[in-house]
This record gives sequence, C-alpha cells and structure tokens, in this order.
Amino acid sequence: MAKHQFEKVFTVEEANALIPRMEILVRGLQVEADALRAQIRELARRHDSSIAAMPLSDLIERYPELKAYAARMAEMAGQVEALGCFLKDIDQGLVDFPYEIEDDVVFLCWQSGERQIIAWHTIGSGFSDRRPLPGSPSITSIDYLGLFATTPGGEASMVAVLFVYLLSLVCWMGGMVFFTAVIAPVLFKVLPIAEAGKLTSVIFPRYYLLGYVCGAIAVILAIFLCATRTPRMWWAIAALALIVALGLTAYAGTVVRPQVDAIRAVSEEANPDPARRAEFDRLHHLSVMLNGGVMLLNLGALLASTVALTPRA
Repeated sequence: MAKHQFEKVFTVEEANALIPRMEILVRGLQVEADALRAQIRELARRHDSSIAAMPLSDLIERYPELKAYAARMAEMAGQVEALGCFLKDIDQGLVDFPYEIEDDVVFLCWQSGERQIIAWHTIGSGFSDRRPLPGSPSITSIDYLGLFATTPGGEASMVAVLFVYLLSLVCWMGGMVFFTAVIAPVLFKVLPIAEAGKLTSVIFPRYYLLGYVCGAIAVILAIFLCATRTPRMWWAIAALALIVALGLTAYAGTVVRPQVDAIRAVSEEANPDPARRAEFDRLHHLSVMLNGGVMLLNLGALLASTVALTPRA
C-alpha cells in the first residue's frame, strides 16, 4: 500500500510520544461512551425498550439530550484522527499508527494501558493478528501477558484474573458474614461470656489475616482491571472501595483490636471500673462499626464489578 495514502507515516518514537495524549483521549471517549449507553438504557426503561436497538442517529433525532454525548465523542475522535492516527475500537481502546517497515506501510497497534508501542499488524488485519515490534518487549512478556488480547489465550488469561478477583471478594465478604452471622452469635449463646470472649480473641487474628490477604489481592486486581478493561469508571469505583475497605480492616486489626484485647477482662468483672468499662464499650462499638463499614464497601465493590461486567447496549 503506497505511503501517500496516509497523511502521516509515523516513526516508533513519534507514536510513543503521542501515547500520553492518546491515553487521555481514549479514556475520555470511553467515559462518554459509557455515559451515552447509560442514558440510552434509562430512556429505554422509561419509554420503550426497543429504542436500544435503534441507530444512534435516529436516537439523537428523537432524543436531543443525547446529542451532547455524541458531540463530545466526535470531537475527541476528531482529535485522534487529526493527528494522523486511526481510532479502531473505543471499548478496547485501540489506536493504529501508519508505519513503514521493510518498504511496506503497516499499522503500529496500541491499546490503552500499554506504556509504549509493542506491536504492529498489516493494513488488512487486526488486533488479534498483531505481531511483536522488533526491538520492543515481546507481546508475551510480563509487560503484556496476553491479557489484552482477543485471542483465545488472552481471553483465558483474563478469565483467570477475573476468577481470582471475584474469589478474593467472595472469601473476604463470606468470611465476614459467616463470622458475624454464625460464629459470634453461636459462641456467645452456648458459652459463658468470658469463654466466648477468649475464643473470639483467638479467632480474630485469623479473621483479620483473611481480610489482609483477600483484600490485598482484590485491590491489586481491581487496579489492574481498571487499567485494562472498560468501563473504567466502574472498575475505579470498585478499586477505591476496596482500598478504603482494606485500610479500615488494617486499622481495626492492628490498632483497635489490640486495645480491645488489652482490657477485655473488664467485661468479665462483676463490678468493673466505669471508666475502663466505658472505654471497652467504645472500642467494641468502633470495631463493630469498622467491620460493618468494610462489609458495605465490599458490597459496593461487588456491585460496581457487576455493573462493569454487565454487557452494555
């Protein structure tokens, strides 16, 4: 294909220099696309479910409030193309750069989240056929891991990531619910208060360890999913909720819990010192509130993840 068919043929260095700007434009397009889809779903819910299948031009003509979303997307897409690049897929964040290799013009292929150009494909092929760029990190290297690919191997890798992420959420949330709804009530029902308190103090280190491990895994993978999957807004919400939840868990387990254990004996005394008893009650209430907050944040993260994984019109 002749070079003059493209207004601009890039060098790798020129393409890499545009990546920060492309990242901003592509992520902006993804945010607007998600907002537009949400608005269309709401219109379908309120008016007619069949409108979700209508062409966008017809929807905009019928519902002028959608025009602003489409205009912003068109403006950002225009910025990408004005630079001589080709926007191939908004949801996947794919942009191609014309590039000359061995006297032929091909496309340098970049996906949102990649820090540099690492692959190319011929003009007539696509993302699934891209090949490593000579001198750049391998597509199968640790910087890529095949997790962005649409090939079967890439899909399998992403399925594994999602499985571990959801499993960590289930284990973390399940452990909290099981302890709160089953273990603690049973212990304090069948054992004397003093014995039940001692037993829970033995259980708590393992309880919080479960939170630390599952929470750390969930946070890391949520951040990874935010960087590599759309809609990024919902993955970002999930990641933020999990970061706060992990922080609360760490505070409850390393600061509040030891203080409770240090004065636990006051709960067993027939005539406890009022000040110590009040301090124990305060710390116990704080511990309960922190754990309740962690559960709510986990539910929020699970909801955000569910929305992110729900197919969009």
